[in-house]
Amino acid sequence: MSQENDASTPKDVPLRVFTVLRVKDHPDRGTFGVFIDEDEGLPFAVTVERLPIPEGEYVLKRDYYHAGKYVVFEITGIPGRDRVLIHRGNIDDHSKGCVIIGESYSPIYLEKEKRWDYGVLASGTAFQEFMDKLKGQDTAKLIISRWRPK
Repeated sequence: MSQENDASTPKDVPLRVFTVLRVKDHPDRGTFGVFIDEDEGLPFAVTVERLPIPEGEYVLKRDYYHAGKYVVFEITGIPGRDRVLIHRGNIDDHSKGCVIIGESYSPIYLEKEKRWDYGVLASGTAFQEFMDKLKGQDTAKLIISRWRPK
């Protein structure tokens, strides 16, 4: 992917860079990662995915979901997939293939199903922090990679 700014982002605003560093795959509960703000050099959230996005570099583009009701960022350029978003949720089943962002990992009791699962908490807080980091920007860069112990 190109590192150039999209036409919708002013040329004087540097392109923000984020990384999702995958740390664990679970066959029944999803793929878990850490969301890093590369501009600050710090992790700020955690993630869970139902269908892991292939490792690589992608462009995030501001978009609208549910007929413009919600502002989100779409991860573009994923081979064979579209409308992959970064959004709120708690477990991998809360998504068909998007990245769910949260503040921490935790067991979660699902009242409707009367069962426990594992996922992320404080998703709304983490999502708002992510959106605040991209205030005034319509594009950013996302790197997806896997943690590999040395």
